[in-house]
Amino acid sequence: MQLGRLHIYQAPVSKSGTTQPFTSPAGTVSISLEEVLPILADAYAHNRAWLQDFGDEPMTISQDLYDVLMAYERYTRSAED
Repeated sequence: MQLGRLHIYQAPVSKSGTTQPFTSPAGTVSISLEEVLPILADAYAHNRAWLQDFGDEPMTISQDLYDVLMAYERYTRSAED
């Protein structure tokens, strides 16, 4: 049985200024962080096995979000020292 892969991409912005999930030609789905984060947080809090299955999956995020995450990580590590 082939397992599916979770990939996160930035959703396109509609003319009204909102992002919309879509299915790309490659069969991937774009979803906002706002929508997926509560789902992932709940799965993590409840130690769901399926979350571990995707632990090594690559994710595509915006450069801005990556920069914020790295800055946050450095900040929290330096606060622990």
